[in-house]
Amino acid sequence: MTRVELSIAGPQATFSVLRAAPVYVDMITGCSSGLIFGILHAIGPQNLGTLMTLSSMTTKGKAFIVGAACGLGHSFGMIVVAIAILAVQSMVTVSTEAWEYYGNYLIGVSMILCALNFMMRETTYLLQHEDGSYTAQPCACHGSHHTTPLQGPKEPRLTSACASEEQKARHSPVPEQHDRTPHHEHVDVAQLSWDDRNARGACIGMLQGTCCPLVMVGVGFVATLHVAGIVAFIITFMAVTALGTAFCAMLWAWATHAGNRGCLSTKAAYRTSCCFTLSLGMLWVIANYYDILDELNYAEAAERANLYSLKHE
Repeated sequence: MTRVELSIAGPQATFSVLRAAPVYVDMITGCSSGLIFGILHAIGPQNLGTLMTLSSMTTKGKAFIVGAACGLGHSFGMIVVAIAILAVQSMVTVSTEAWEYYGNYLIGVSMILCALNFMMRETTYLLQHEDGSYTAQPCACHGSHHTTPLQGPKEPRLTSACASEEQKARHSPVPEQHDRTPHHEHVDVAQLSWDDRNARGACIGMLQGTCCPLVMVGVGFVATLHVAGIVAFIITFMAVTALGTAFCAMLWAWATHAGNRGCLSTKAAYRTSCCFTLSLGMLWVIANYYDILDELNYAEAAERANLYSLKHE
């Protein structure tokens, strides 16, 4: 086949044809494999378990951003480790088994610490009313308008003159305290708890991505692609992982609010999410110790099977 092309088109044209085909194929392979791996990472048990706590009892919009931050952190951590391994593979030999073994311990511990942190900071995310019920903690600038504060000390009786001034202030369309407080202060205070949750999601995702055992397995596959294929894989993988985890987090936020309107209270939904993440983290560590984690981590088994099929095509 090569000789026929040489006699018809010449050596230079033949070289360009033979080199263009692998690049084009690698770009398709990179996009398709990035799509598959991104979906599997988004629905992996460690991701879902972590997202249950991070997105519990929050709005769907905030849960979407938390999930996206966690997904971007996860994929970014994997890519950084893969690049580092490719850069030093000629000088240092990295044990795949050791990386997988100790990495899974860190993944389990990250879920345990995430759940314990949210359990200990329950009052940061839940607001208790004077009737004993709980609701999600509102933002600071709107909390006084949408929630009933806990019962405090009774105000002293006012004279008639002071009472009339007090009534005018209460019936004013804009509260006096709200006028005295600049708008930017409300925004800053309201963003504190949200930025905290967002940062935690990104850090936990990056830790889990860095410790992900499939980094070692995937490096061998990515190294066989051309530069265009590697770029296509990275972009597709990061986008799909971020969007996948974002939608999963948004779905769980909707589920907890729907359960709150039904038979499940806000406090019960929040604690159920934390307990599930805690239990999954403990189970992850125990399963890794007894070498039965493959029975629990269904996503990793599917990714290994997909990598095996790609290598043997």
